[in-house]
Amino acid sequence: MDELFAQQSVDAVTAFGSIFGHLDVVKNAVPRGIHVMVEKPLAINMDHAQQMYDLAKKHNIELLTNYETTWYPSNHQAYELVK
Repeated sequence: MDELFAQQSVDAVTAFGSIFGHLDVVKNAVPRGIHVMVEKPLAINMDHAQQMYDLAKKHNIELLTNYETTWYPSNHQAYELVK
């Protein structure tokens, strides 16, 4: 990650690997002002989740969890109907 961040201008990253790696991605990206989206679940335990939350708040970045159902067309249609 350090090499990538040094060579490229990065606005956001997605971490769709092992859940055990989510905290490392956040620790590397967030202090650089890089937004992060991880696959569900967010973290392996509450301690990791709290560390991730604290870093996101401290550096004012977006930390998102990708939920598969977010991308279902039926959910988008339901949202539009409700809106």
